[in-house]
Amino acid sequence: MATPPPLLMEEINMLVEQLMNGLGQGMIYALMSLGYALIYGVVGLVTFAHGDVIMLGAFAAYYTFSLVSGNCIVGGKSAKHDCWPTFWSAG
Repeated sequence: MATPPPLLMEEINMLVEQLMNGLGQGMIYALMSLGYALIYGVVGLVTFAHGDVIMLGAFAAYYTFSLVSGNCIVGGKSAKHDCWPTFWSAG
């Protein structure tokens, strides 16, 4: 079996990476919506304070990780914009 050309492999790798990014982002949205649904189901009214708590947790995780390792993820990439879902989901 012949190996595919390098350009095709790069495109396949990019597709897989984007699929994983989309799944990760979708899971974060699902967690947020479950929080809204839980609060609405128990209390019976819509509250938007849930988003504030998520962002406070994200900022706390960001500063904690940057103080501990000087890096966004311990042992991970050094570019902070590549791993923002970690901070958001940690919140």
